Order: sequence, then structure tokens, then C-alpha cells
Amino acid sequence: MWPALVTAAAGAAHLAVALRTDRFVATVGEARLAAAIFGERGAQVGDIPLPAADRFAVRQLAAVETLLPTAGVPAIDAARWAALLLGFVSVVLLWPVLRDLAVGPAPSAVASALVGVVPPVVALHAGVSAAAPAAMWLVLAAALAALVRGHAVPAAVAAAMAALTSPLAAAALLALAAHLLYAKAVGAGLPTAVRILIIGTSAAAALAIAAAAAGTGPLAGVGGPIVGTGTTLVVVAVGLVLAWLARTRTPELRPAITPVLLMLAVAIMPGTGRSAALLIALPFLAVLVAVLLEPVAARIPAGRRAGVAAVPLTALAVALVVGLLAVVNARPVPSSSLASWASSELGPDAVVRADALDRADLLAGGVPAERLRDLAEPAAPGELLMVSERPGNGVDAPDVPGCVGLATLAAVPRGAGGAPTTICATGPVEPMIAEQAERARFGALLVSNPALQLAPPAVEALEAGIVDPRVVLMLAGLAGPRQLEIADFPLAPLEPPYAVRRHVLLTTVNGLPAAGDPLPLVRTWLSGQQPPFVPTTIEPDGSALLVGYPAPIPTGLIAG
Repeated sequence: MWPALVTAAAGAAHLAVALRTDRFVATVGEARLAAAIFGERGAQVGDIPLPAADRFAVRQLAAVETLLPTAGVPAIDAARWAALLLGFVSVVLLWPVLRDLAVGPAPSAVASALVGVVPPVVALHAGVSAAAPAAMWLVLAAALAALVRGHAVPAAVAAAMAALTSPLAAAALLALAAHLLYAKAVGAGLPTAVRILIIGTSAAAALAIAAAAAGTGPLAGVGGPIVGTGTTLVVVAVGLVLAWLARTRTPELRPAITPVLLMLAVAIMPGTGRSAALLIALPFLAVLVAVLLEPVAARIPAGRRAGVAAVPLTALAVALVVGLLAVVNARPVPSSSLASWASSELGPDAVVRADALDRADLLAGGVPAERLRDLAEPAAPGELLMVSERPGNGVDAPDVPGCVGLATLAAVPRGAGGAPTTICATGPVEPMIAEQAERARFGALLVSNPALQLAPPAVEALEAGIVDPRVVLMLAGLAGPRQLEIADFPLAPLEPPYAVRRHVLLTTVNGLPAAGDPLPLVRTWLSGQQPPFVPTTIEPDGSALLVGYPAPIPTGLIAG
């Protein structure tokens, strides 16, 4: 019952987090890894520079994604699902490791629950980083060592996979090996000189790799969420207490304490190495907790053990029920991705510069790969800029200018990865101000045109200079021999109130409904225009006619 209950509670907790990945905001590193995983599965996201270990982890996470129902799922959510599945597998694999250490079922269940059910730990499992598969490989290596006795090759292969996936996993393994050799738990038959040489080399390599992978070092990688300093200090303090208790009360656990202390030392440094160090330290901490609880459980009189075991049993049952309720009642926030806006509102020649995750989102939304460029590439005239305000976590992001209100085309508070995202035109601000002044001047002239009947919102937009010059010039030409009634210059979905209006809602033409069949000449006249005055939208809106032009907005059409 214990392993089944632990597995069920951990599965419910991980599934509940998977259904609410909209709560997370992807860091710059997580965004790159998620886009690289998306590209590994066949999408043309372009070249994403990654360290070798991260590239190896990307291939593993992409393979895990193929096992999950990720069709139509955003790239960052699919990556989080893969990381959560690996975290759940790590929890399940802990059970044979703890039982092999002669730990009873109740202490094993408590230790497994601490790394598989506690919400902050499960949230850490949802982070996209190379440490997610590396931690799973570490636990698998220990499980294979426990289950396949006398055959070290499977465990060695799993340990090698962990080391190749994350440098910090390699540092932890080297520290563990050095202490095992020092304690003569392995290699007792080696000559003393050879054993000392191996111990010294392993310890030095572990320290060097850990130092290079700490914070934002050259081996730290690019993934992982931001873990607050307060949370880190609490975990480090608890880890130090567990390490001290294990050292004084269970001498046989001392080799496992060394990698724990090394990972906790790395976790103190802010940066991408922090979350990786905590993930890799979690299985070691679980082992310490279980082994420390075992003698406590053994001292409980047999008659009272059932009553004492009821406490963790009840806690696991409550965790399972809460997790299942969270799964049943999960209502993910609807996606507000700009991909749908870009695929419907951008012109066929519009080119967008965006980071890797935004490019993946646009690709999934139907924007062709040849119209997408990386933010790090030099800007070309006329290109649009897509800016997502992602937290850095120590990973350098391209230095690109932000979007100004005058040039903003569309914006969402939570775009791909949960970050505020904006699409805008690029260029100096002064010409934009001059262009708006020209639009306002021409709009004021259009307001005074007796052939136009304008509703108050339409008048305000024209006089403010926030109507597309193609729209005002089209109206000026169409209103010559005709009487037009205009209700508004509506915004497309996801466009802010201060965006330039690229659509016009014609209510009547010569007193007749603009969308009616008696006036096919209006549609013919609009469809027969030459670029850039060819509208992409000519469709009825009730009895009115909605006419719209694609983004971006051309400049210089009404200058002078």
C-alpha cells in the first residue's frame, strides 16, 4: 500500500502542476531550451546556441515529449510536461533505493513524499533545465545498483548519462566516488598510492566542475527557473542539519553527505546553477531523511506502530485527494499568444524579429519560418520587433530596444512563456511623432469633408492621428462621389487602445447598408486598388462593411 499511495499522490501532484503551467513565467534560459526542444522535433526555429550538455538534454526532453499528448500544446508547456514526467519517475525510482538501504516502508514513504508531493519541490520539477533528466538518471543509476546486484554496467551507464547531461551531476558523482574510495567502501584492494591519487583527482575535478557550474559559470547551462534567496537559504539550512545528523548518527551515510554539501554550496550562488544544484541534491536529501527516520521508527513499540504510521498515511491520502481535486478543477488560463494575431493581421511580406520561444510560438501559429529572424541578428529597415520581458536568471539576452507606444501594433500581458509580449515597428521615435502629426492633420481635413458622416469615436480617432494613412486615403477617394457613414475605426483583438487603427466600419454608402448586395461596386473598387492600398479584409459586419489593411503600417504616404 505504501508505494502505491506514494506513487498516486506524487502523480496527482505532478499532474495538477502540469495542468496549471500558465502560473509560471519562463526565464530566458527556459525559453531557449523549450524552443530548442520544439526545433528538435522538426520545427524550423533557427540556430539556438546552447552548451553541449544542454544540447544533449534537449534531445532527451524531446524524446520524452513524444511520449506525451503534446499536439497543439505550446512549446514551453510541452517542455514543462516532459520535465514533470522525469521528476515523477525520479520519485518512483527512489522507492527501491530506499528499501535496499533497509529503510522501512513508512520512512521511505515520508522521504519520497517530500520530493514528490510538496508543492515547491514539484514546482521545481516543472523547471526546464538539463538537471531534469540528469536527476532522473542519477536516481535510476542508484535504483539499478540496488535492483541488479552483481552487474555494475547498467548503473554505470545511467550514471554516465547523468554526467553527460549536467556538469553538476558529474561533480556530485565525482564527490561521491572520492568519499567512497576514502572510506574504502570501494577500491579497498587498490594500492594506497593509487587510491590516494584517484581520490585527489576525483575531489579536485568535482570542486573544479562545481565551481564552473555555479551561478552563471561556463558550465552552468542556460535553463532553470528562478529560485528565491529565501527559499534557497531554508533548503540549505535544512540540508546542513540533515547532513550533521547523518554524519553523527549514521556513519555509513557519510559518503552521501559529500555530494549534498557540494550541491548546497553551489545553490548559494544565484544564477542558473542554483536550480540545477537543488534538483540534483533532492534525491540525496531524501536518502538522508529516510535513513535518519528509520531508527526512530524502529524504536516505536510494535503496538503503537500502526497508530504512528497513520500520520504519514493520512497525510499522503490527503495529498492524493487534494491533488485529484486540483486536477479535476484545473481551469488553465486561456492562451493570449500573439501568434493568432500575427498570422491573421500581418502582411505577406512582414518580417518579425523575435527570440527563440516567440519564434516557436509564431511557427506553431502558422507564420512561415522565412519571415522570422532572431533578435541577435542585425536589424533591417521595415522589420517588426517582438519583445517579451523574460526574467534573466543570469542568462544574457540580446540587447534590443523596447517598444514605444506610437509604434505598438499588438500586446498581451502573458505571451509565450507567460511574459508580457509586444509587437511593434522599429526605428527612431522622431519620425514616428512627425508621422502621427501628419495623420492628425489629414484626419482633421477628413472630418470636415461633407461627404462623410462620422460617429464621435471615429472623429476622435481621426483628430488624434491614430488612423492608418491607407484608411484615410481610401476614405478620401471613396467619399468623392459617394456619401459615407462611418461608425468606428475598430481595433483587432489584442491591439491596445493607442495602436494605429487599420480597420474602418462603413455603416452606409449613399444611404444604403454598406454590406448589402445593391452596392457591389464598392467591393470592386476596394479590391481593384494597387499596393499598398489593397485591403486584406472586406467582410460584412451585420449590415455594415468592415475593411482592413495588414500590418505593418507604411510611412510617408501623406507626408506634406
